[in-house]
Amino acid sequence: MMNVKTIALAGSILAATATTSTNAEIIDFFPSGDNKTTIKIKNNEVEIVNGDKLEKKIEFDTEKTLNIEIYDYDFDKNLDFSIWHSDDGKGVYDIYRIFLYNKKTKTFVEAQSKCGDEFINVKIDKKTKAIASTIFEDNTPKTCHTKL
Repeated sequence: MMNVKTIALAGSILAATATTSTNAEIIDFFPSGDNKTTIKIKNNEVEIVNGDKLEKKIEFDTEKTLNIEIYDYDFDKNLDFSIWHSDDGKGVYDIYRIFLYNKKTKTFVEAQSKCGDEFINVKIDKKTKAIASTIFEDNTPKTCHTKL
């Protein structure tokens, strides 16, 4: 079975639920108002369904377990989500892909780190309203702050 994490937002009108079946996860949540989004993970493929419409399918090139986090990553009072997994080496760091909800189009857009190809070991910096992630320069870990 896959692990699923959900993070609740204080003061949010939104809810998340999870159901589990063999090798599959389904998460329902409401990013803004009554617009329901369903995220389905089966093996290494993720489907994003808004209402009853399939928005997109995303393949992940990993053998590690995929995890979901629901959070307002861009601090706009709408829920976004991330899919993350441990690195395929020794599993010492977590690799994130963050998807931001666009209230006007009612779709999700993948966020980009300003310091590299991916978000690694994401931490939310509420004070600066930024995503802190790890980057490596000459095998030395450093922190990158990305405002979304």
